[in-house]
Amino acid sequence: MSTGFPVDPAPGNLGFPPFVPPGDPRDGASGMPTSLGALQPPLADLASSFGPDMAAANAPSRQVPSTSDASSNQLPTAERDASGSAVFDPQLLQETKLQIRAIVNEIARLSRSDTPIEQFWDEFLSRVVSALAAVAGAVWIADDTGRIRLKYQINLSETQVLSDDRRRTPHSLLVKQTFRDAHASLAPPRSGSWAEDEPGNPTDYLIVLAPLPLEDRVHAVVEIFQRPGGGPTTQRGYLRFVVQMCELAIDFLKNHRLRSYGDRQALWNQLEQFVLSIHRGRDLKATSYTLVNDGRTLVECDRLSLALIRNGQPTIEAVSGLDALDRRSPELAALGRLVEQATKLGETTWMSHSAEDLPPQLDEPLREYVELSHSKLIGVVPLFYEHARSPIEASESEQTDSADTLVGALVVEQ
Repeated sequence: MSTGFPVDPAPGNLGFPPFVPPGDPRDGASGMPTSLGALQPPLADLASSFGPDMAAANAPSRQVPSTSDASSNQLPTAERDASGSAVFDPQLLQETKLQIRAIVNEIARLSRSDTPIEQFWDEFLSRVVSALAAVAGAVWIADDTGRIRLKYQINLSETQVLSDDRRRTPHSLLVKQTFRDAHASLAPPRSGSWAEDEPGNPTDYLIVLAPLPLEDRVHAVVEIFQRPGGGPTTQRGYLRFVVQMCELAIDFLKNHRLRSYGDRQALWNQLEQFVLSIHRGRDLKATSYTLVNDGRTLVECDRLSLALIRNGQPTIEAVSGLDALDRRSPELAALGRLVEQATKLGETTWMSHSAEDLPPQLDEPLREYVELSHSKLIGVVPLFYEHARSPIEASESEQTDSADTLVGALVVEQ
């Protein structure tokens, strides 16, 4: 069952021109973004579309957090005649247009920024809710496993949509339907079959849902809770506006992903150079110091140390940031004892001074070393020499204890 009015999110299929960011060559001569200058409805005809709902933005019950100066997002109110209809004058309409255009411009600039993604959702949703003078809003994210979770919300408690299972279940299915169908839609108040396995809108508000497709799947869904009462034209105007703002959010996500790929490629380049410098070394001492000093930068830890097994006992060979070691140092001796016990476990071990579930043999060495080093987190990574094996031996080794030889350990400290 499809709840509400599904709408293809492609702007061209809505009879709605694509959004042109401010400053784009395609922008109209008036200097107004194309989406605002040509929008019919709701923004170019505010008196008949957005007016009554924009007037509600100043009601005392509104608690939508402002994303900038309070005066800049304050939308003008409307007066009403004897019949209760909203009455607008040209100045009011112009002020409202300017306010909405300013918010859209902010979202456009935000989509081109390198803002951290958590901050982006905060600022994006706040502006969309403000532009629509909506009651509440939410951003739902799907992870790589398909699990949907609430990423960010504004005033969601006012809708009571998550207050109990009777409301939560149909609403959850409504959000999942948007992820599955990848269609923007409107869900009228109190709509749906109310069956346990059917999507629906259990609230008293109009729900506007718009997906954010990214590559081969829907990455997120933006949900807006709007006051009921507007006609079909006004409601579809809400939907068109949210869809276009989501297109800007998609641009941000694409740019964010490209930056992540770039950062990842830079890291791989660093790792490649690091490995080459390690294998190029002929002197053990020099190579050890290259490993801990360059490795500390890659790992982004406070200190990185290398221990090598000599005569069956770990010996600290190099510590990042130190040109030479004092073998009689109590701190160095304590670190050696900690490495000795940790490597007996045969796996990477992470420890902190407050850890309570460590093996007993680590308690005393850890306490002793932490008192001297004041490290908050310590990781011991055993280093093994892998013996060459035939395919048959390799298969058998998976079922038996490894015959690899422990040659040392890396100690990561934070």
